[in-house]
Amino acid sequence: MMNEEMEDEVGRAEEDATRDTGSAWSAPFTEFQDMMDDVLDGFRSLAPGAHARHPRLELAETADAYLVWLDLPGVAQEDLEVSARADELTVVGQRRRPEIPEDAQVRRSERVYGRFRRVVRLPAYVDASGVRARLEAGVLQVTVPRRVESEGHRVDVETD
Repeated sequence: MMNEEMEDEVGRAEEDATRDTGSAWSAPFTEFQDMMDDVLDGFRSLAPGAHARHPRLELAETADAYLVWLDLPGVAQEDLEVSARADELTVVGQRRRPEIPEDAQVRRSERVYGRFRRVVRLPAYVDASGVRARLEAGVLQVTVPRRVESEGHRVDVETD
């Protein structure tokens, strides 16, 4: 009976991993990437003028567009630049340090400030002229329309 309960628990965990990441095998790699990002951020924070870690994102696909959400808490609209070309979406921005009063001593700082650049490779070419971006509550949502491929058609061969 205990083995059946454990198998049920493992099955539920695998379903959760599949639901969250799109495939069960990518969950460990996603966690590993997150851990490596945290380690690298620790080293980067020691350097003067440290760069902000690239923002976390979510990518979804509809029949006619790609939808991308990036977590950008504390980033102002005027500090963002979004561009698209071919099969790439690029988001460049800056997270600025808040003004700290001169008489205040920072006792702990875990937040990361500075410039960031995130390039998202998309599965197909896009219509760069139709890209729309909206920043709301610290989340940037970018809608990237797919490029409409022209359908093939028969060409009549003319004669003299």
